[in-house]
Amino acid sequence: RPDRVLYSIVINAYARSAAADSAVQWLGQMREGSVRPDVVAYSSVMTAFARGAHAGRAAEWIGTMHAHGCPPNIVSYTGAIQACGNARPPRPDLAEHLFRQLLSEGLRPDSHLVALATRTLG
Repeated sequence: RPDRVLYSIVINAYARSAAADSAVQWLGQMREGSVRPDVVAYSSVMTAFARGAHAGRAAEWIGTMHAHGCPPNIVSYTGAIQACGNARPPRPDLAEHLFRQLLSEGLRPDSHLVALATRTLG
């Protein structure tokens, strides 16, 4: 029976190839298999959204993480904000909303996130 590590490896593989739908599907299978996804699995889905430029979906998944009791971390928010910058057209409005949200949650952006937000917000 697959464990959290195996599911995370599969989700990450799909995320690296920008296969967001497949990454989401495997995260769903993880939950159905009675394995609680952790922030690493959710952040891998964010990577898929970032690579696929799915800004709206990334923002929705920040909410999904909260709803499932898995608060997003800096890596999660970085993926979501990167999706905003990769979107065509870019979504600086959504990136700013996400940045403000992470600050309101008491998270401290690292230098990578600050540089990404600066590029995305213009």
